[in-house]
Amino acid sequence: MSEQLDINCDSLIEIAPSEWCILLNLYANKKTESSGYPLISNYIKWQGKEPDLDIQCLSLNGDWQTDGTFLMIVGNGSQRKMVFFNTLSESLERLTKALLCLPSGAVEYLLHDYSQRLVPAVDAYIRKCANRQLQTTQTACIH
Repeated sequence: MSEQLDINCDSLIEIAPSEWCILLNLYANKKTESSGYPLISNYIKWQGKEPDLDIQCLSLNGDWQTDGTFLMIVGNGSQRKMVFFNTLSESLERLTKALLCLPSGAVEYLLHDYSQRLVPAVDAYIRKCANRQLQTTQTACIH
């Protein structure tokens, strides 16, 4: 009898800055949601002005073009990194998985400016990562 191992194969894959405009276009119909179009647009501008800024845009398994699921991780020169995130999917499963892929260790994450719609993903992340260093700004905007 063979055994099947339940291996979590999910990983965060970087979205190259040259592809952020494609991600931005996916959010073109969601311009009022602060963690969507305005956020991506802002960091495209910052990246253009200061290419050495500590900004990474990550996706779950490299598959972001179908549902726009992304994490934008911004360093500010300390051990705390801000994490902005969003998805165009009605299901928050892939977003939750992406949050759960954040590496643990010396970095502290501040989950930042997410809408009310994304709270269940944050709650699931907090429940599964109770021993990690994390903070949240809670919901900054309700849409």
